[in-house]
Amino acid sequence: MPHAPQHADVATAELDSALRGGPFHVALRAAIAARGLPLQRVQHHLSRHGVKVGVTSLSYWQQGARRPQRPESLRAVRALEEILELPEESLIRLLAESGDSLSGGQRSGSRSYRSLVEASGVLDQLLAELGCPPDGGLHTLAHHERLRIGARRELAEREAHHIVRAHRDGVDRFVAVHHG
Repeated sequence: MPHAPQHADVATAELDSALRGGPFHVALRAAIAARGLPLQRVQHHLSRHGVKVGVTSLSYWQQGARRPQRPESLRAVRALEEILELPEESLIRLLAESGDSLSGGQRSGSRSYRSLVEASGVLDQLLAELGCPPDGGLHTLAHHERLRIGARRELAEREAHHIVRAHRDGVDRFVAVHHG
């Protein structure tokens, strides 16, 4: 009598597929699920490897909300490969294949507007020359983006609509900073 596939077999098949095709966060989530480890245990195993990563960071990584990019984070990814019994370089390869820099640069989607403004003295100078207050004198009411993803999972087109309302008199412009 044939048996239905067990949960472990399904998780292993999902992991194999994710390790072959990615993206990184899907492969990481599948690896953690296949091993049946809660994030607190993963964090504990990482600390035994001398790597400190918060449960929140691990959660963000497996959701795709953030990506490991700092040298310490990349050490954690290599340790995760060992802890989760994955082939060497399998997760690191997925990070590299996505086209993101492994040298420490951040993706624009994971950076706040405030961090972009604070990160550049040139931008501060430009905003001062334009007479823009730090908050722009505006509240965001809505922000809608339409993205078109290409055949190789690359961003092919991006259209943004930003709806704002002035919260003080005299505001006559909206300054947008695009980090691409």
